[in-house]
Amino acid sequence: MASQFPENTPPVWENESGQKISYDELPLESVQRRSRPVLECIMAVSNEEAHTTWLSVNARPVLTENGSVRRVMLTLTDIHAERTLHNEVKHFQFVTR
Repeated sequence: MASQFPENTPPVWENESGQKISYDELPLESVQRRSRPVLECIMAVSNEEAHTTWLSVNARPVLTENGSVRRVMLTLTDIHAERTLHNEVKHFQFVTR
């Protein structure tokens, strides 16, 4: 996925409603600030050429003995094909009514 983004061009992140997500609202940042997991967050990431990939994001804190965040375990699952099919089914259902 990284090769799809031109060098020095930050990706654009959006939620399921199409609203842009700021850097501070990304799951990794949220977990670091709040020490709470972010689970099954559905997000789209796009580049300048409008190539979009849908992801399911899970982020969990790994805490120190005193409860502060030592690191964050982050998983990104590509759900683009699933999301595209879901949207096509919704469109088909709308058209056939």
